[in-house]
Amino acid sequence: MSDRKFQLYFVGTSTAELFQTKFQQHPISPIRTSVRGKTAGAFTHAGSFQFSSAVRALCILCLKSVILYKSNSDELPILLGDKGSLAASLDYALTKQPLWVHEMFGFDAAGNSLGQRLFSRTNSHRKRPGPVAIKVNEKALPLSNIHIYWEERRIDEVDMLRAILSPLERCDASKEPYIQAPQIHGELAA
Repeated sequence: MSDRKFQLYFVGTSTAELFQTKFQQHPISPIRTSVRGKTAGAFTHAGSFQFSSAVRALCILCLKSVILYKSNSDELPILLGDKGSLAASLDYALTKQPLWVHEMFGFDAAGNSLGQRLFSRTNSHRKRPGPVAIKVNEKALPLSNIHIYWEERRIDEVDMLRAILSPLERCDASKEPYIQAPQIHGELAA
């Protein structure tokens, strides 16, 4: 089992917005911090990311994975999609390894993004007909080591996690189903 840890920090009033991530490869390795924006600005030793389709897909996939883990489900959500989908955007980012992926997850001695190891992909680049599929690789990133924060407070309650997820899913709900997984029922926290 891996010791990697990934933390996602959300802010916002009506819509959850990813503000910052922290990733740690090993307990003794430095924490890699990335902040939202074109540059890290005041965060001198941090990387940066823009809230693109790929980043939104990453957020949705991590949130759904944590929700199912905390609900004791044996299933992991799989992000599915064809050309132009969130799944295709995340697949493209993991394949092309833009700067934000390197800054967020780091890289190995060969220069390959560790982000590629954290996610399992099927039909990457859509070389065959059909959708690309992406899920969290639990061997590389245990779901128990993905932590969600809202306004600097760690969120472990499933209802609160659903409340953060819901606006992210609704942003573009008319275009595609984001996640193919067991349905999660229940009321969202206000």
